[in-house]
Amino acid sequence: MKKMITCLLLLFGQTLLFSASARERHLPSAFSSQRNGANPQGTLLENACNHKRLDLVFIIDSSRSVRPYDFEKVKEFILTILQFLDISPDVTRVGLIQYGSTVKHEFSLKTFRRKHDVERAVKRMMHLATGTMTGLAIQYALNIAFSESEGARPLSQNVPRIIMIVTDGRPQDPVAEVAAKARNSGILIFAIGVGRVDMNTLKSIGSEPHEEHVFLVANFSQIETLTSAFQTKLCVPHVCSITEHGCDHFCVNTPGSYMCKCKQGYILNADQKTCSTQDLCAVEKHDCEQICVNTPGSYVCQCYDGYGLDEDGKKCIIVDLCALDNQGCQHECVSMDDSYYCRCHQGFILNPDRRTCRRPDYCALQTHGCQQECVNTNDSYFCQCRHGFTLNPDKRTCKRINFCALGKHGCEQECVNTEDSFVCRCHSGYTLNHDGKTCRRVDHCAENNHGCEQLCLNTGDSYVCQCSEGFIINEDLKTCTRVDYCALSDPGCEHLCVNSEKSYTCQCFEGYELRDDGQTCKRKNVCKSVNHGCEHVCVNSDNSYICKCREGFALREDGKTCRNKNVCKSVNHGCEHVCVNNDNSYTCQCHEGFVLREDGKTCRNKDLCKSIDHGCEHVCVSDDISYTCQCHEGFILRKDGKTCRSKDACKSVDPGCEHICVNTDSSYVCKCHEGFVLREDGRTCRNKDLCKTVDHGCEHICVNNDHSYVCKCHEGFVLQEDGKKCRRCTEGPIDLVFVIDGSKSLGEDNFEVVKEFVSGILDSLEISPKAARVGLLQYSSQVRTEFTLRQFGTAKDMKKAVSQMKYMGKGSMTGLALKQMFERSFTEAEGARPFSAEVPRVSIVFTDGRAQDEVSEWASKAKQNGITIYAVGIGKAIEEELLEIASEPPDKHLFYAEDFSTMGEISEKLKKRICEALEKSDPHQDPLTGRPHKTGPHSSGSEPASIAITDLLACSNFAVHHKYLFEEESVSQSTARSANPSKDKEQCNCENLMTFQNHAKAEVKKLNQRLEEITKRMEALENRLRY
Repeated sequence: MKKMITCLLLLFGQTLLFSASARERHLPSAFSSQRNGANPQGTLLENACNHKRLDLVFIIDSSRSVRPYDFEKVKEFILTILQFLDISPDVTRVGLIQYGSTVKHEFSLKTFRRKHDVERAVKRMMHLATGTMTGLAIQYALNIAFSESEGARPLSQNVPRIIMIVTDGRPQDPVAEVAAKARNSGILIFAIGVGRVDMNTLKSIGSEPHEEHVFLVANFSQIETLTSAFQTKLCVPHVCSITEHGCDHFCVNTPGSYMCKCKQGYILNADQKTCSTQDLCAVEKHDCEQICVNTPGSYVCQCYDGYGLDEDGKKCIIVDLCALDNQGCQHECVSMDDSYYCRCHQGFILNPDRRTCRRPDYCALQTHGCQQECVNTNDSYFCQCRHGFTLNPDKRTCKRINFCALGKHGCEQECVNTEDSFVCRCHSGYTLNHDGKTCRRVDHCAENNHGCEQLCLNTGDSYVCQCSEGFIINEDLKTCTRVDYCALSDPGCEHLCVNSEKSYTCQCFEGYELRDDGQTCKRKNVCKSVNHGCEHVCVNSDNSYICKCREGFALREDGKTCRNKNVCKSVNHGCEHVCVNNDNSYTCQCHEGFVLREDGKTCRNKDLCKSIDHGCEHVCVSDDISYTCQCHEGFILRKDGKTCRSKDACKSVDPGCEHICVNTDSSYVCKCHEGFVLREDGRTCRNKDLCKTVDHGCEHICVNNDHSYVCKCHEGFVLQEDGKKCRRCTEGPIDLVFVIDGSKSLGEDNFEVVKEFVSGILDSLEISPKAARVGLLQYSSQVRTEFTLRQFGTAKDMKKAVSQMKYMGKGSMTGLALKQMFERSFTEAEGARPFSAEVPRVSIVFTDGRAQDEVSEWASKAKQNGITIYAVGIGKAIEEELLEIASEPPDKHLFYAEDFSTMGEISEKLKKRICEALEKSDPHQDPLTGRPHKTGPHSSGSEPASIAITDLLACSNFAVHHKYLFEEESVSQSTARSANPSKDKEQCNCENLMTFQNHAKAEVKKLNQRLEEITKRMEALENRLRY
């Protein structure tokens, strides 16, 4: 019975699809185009500038800041402008310059005669990607591109000369002066800035009024919005040909107006129409080498005397070469036909420089025979001798001169000859004076270190030492000793005899004074003669005095004042127990069993433990100044220094440790058995393998992590919302293409994480040619196809290819990757199933940063053509770009995380999204044809009841005989009821073929679901009967 139901379903599906395709073949072509998404866009009218004569030069910024994608946009803009120009040698001529650090003339105004050739040259133009020398490019256009030799028409023909310049940045050279020069020459300049260009720079380039000639757009994609404006500006008629311009010389067309220009050699007057002559030699670059002479409307070059004008009419050539400053010759310049040479006077020869002259060096010939020196003359030489020698009669050899014998030396005492002169010398005992000739006696006492203590006396050739009066010379004949008058006679001094300079005096011992006789001494009374300061008694001593005290008193330390010998009675000592006198003060002492406190006066009991409330739990031990608490054997003192605890804290208290209690120095800690870890309460333990110790509830796999566990599913399944149960990801067909960022900012380590991420997604899919087909692109500065949708048929092969994928590690051209995904990856040539199969097309785009090109265009095209895009951004990925890439709604298609640590969570969410998308598609289609599968459910022994209803559906625009199955309620295991067609809702309420197809597919899907329910019930019944 199940086989019969399946066959009916297959027959019904084939009939529907055959009829639908047959009907579609007869639809009008316009209707078919609309279904295929054709949406022709309006374009500019070609040749809108018919017969409009222009000399137009594009100047394109090709600097490094212009990205390759943006450069393509500029090329598209130029191609659009070309569409409305009438390009031919007689109408509009076009040239193109692109610039970076240098200028490249892509083609001149005379290069191409047809529009097709110009367009092809623009398309082939390659990006320079160097600097930004905008001024250099404008100068090149002025001097070369608009020269008549490069195809520009003469100003007399009144053909407008136009520059259209496109730039995106600040120039690296001056532009204002050269742009003004170009405008003054009659060139009209349109300046187009893109992005962050300085508006003042654009205005310095463009013609006035600036609102007509200067444009600024936000990005290169918006540059196309200017094309219609330029069509209007470039296609206006030539005013010079339709108005009475009144220009004296030339009329130059500008868009919508004109301007007057003068011939070379003339300047425009204030009326801006008439012309007058000018001093061209002063204002023009005449290039005359020597002299410029004005002529009416022009100028001629002339040369200085001795020069003639060259054939070019600008340079000068020498007529008499020697006439020009003798050509640098020292003596004579000799002219030849086309050259010259230098010549020397008689008796001179030419130096190696061929210009200066010198006399011949006869002495250098080494034949002169001079013994000492050879001296050249004009035409010969002579010999001479060095100083101190004289020439012999042979005029060649030399002999020494005896200067002393000449009698001219002037020496006072002796003359001595030297090598080349003489010196004077003195006799012994004399020394030579500063004049080097006369002598004087030597002063030995002044010139030598004689060592005399007092007096030095010169002798003939030496000196002797002497002593002053009152002294005698010692044995060393240098030092002196005073005469001892006290020893020479008996002076009669009672105490001391003291020598003076020429005699002696008597002196007394200390404490004594000399009597009037000058010889005897008497004792001094010091106590009377000085203010001694003694409090009690002053007593004279030998040479001074001492203070003494009366009976019962003692001298103080100052040696003058006195104190009572019993200090303890004489002062308020403050001693608590006993006051004891010492030599000059007192000390306090305590009674037996007490000790003195730190204040030195009061006393305390020696045993502090008995005298205070010490608080010791076990034992109090006193020392000299304090006490300490100690514990009994087996106990240790706690941190409070008073109470005690048992050394085995684990036994003395209830630690509450679930497994092991370990004593520490001051307490205890809990530890766990092997394979367990301590919980946060510090007492209880848990198994390290939570998956084995708790009821984790994971349906498939439990995986431990640091503090808990997570549930995972087998391959082909995804985790449900409860985080425990798994469900199979439908085996329905899907064409999935990964677009993976392999840029430098990602890094090799993170690239490995991305590869794991891709493999995780693959695990959730049923990979086969009839189910899920997967392709992968990696992009950086370029895009690389790692594998196509048709390349692998198993998940194993696919994951191997992912693991072997090499990291590119360069730029980030996300837009280029989206373009390739859209244009190539989902083509049938690369393994994508046809649109008619209605297989979901999905792309997962992963990126970690800002793209270097535009992403919105190709992302939009992909989404408009039925490709669902999931955007995954990590780290520096830009949210705006991710929103442009992802399908709607963003909350289901956009995933973002700060770093790669959450990639696992994103992977699980993404798996669920993909599975949900597959469940919404028809899982019972043939992925190759779009028709129902030919295989149905397995047959069982019991057959469910079937209801066959035949009906004729009459639609408004066609009729189709079809059969379908319908069931209002659940079919029981043993009974069947026929559905009443008259009670059914209207089955043919169709407006066109597509509505009917959708309605029919929905009905088939419902019947398939019912069929699955019946099959499950039958299998359950078979299992019951089997057991």
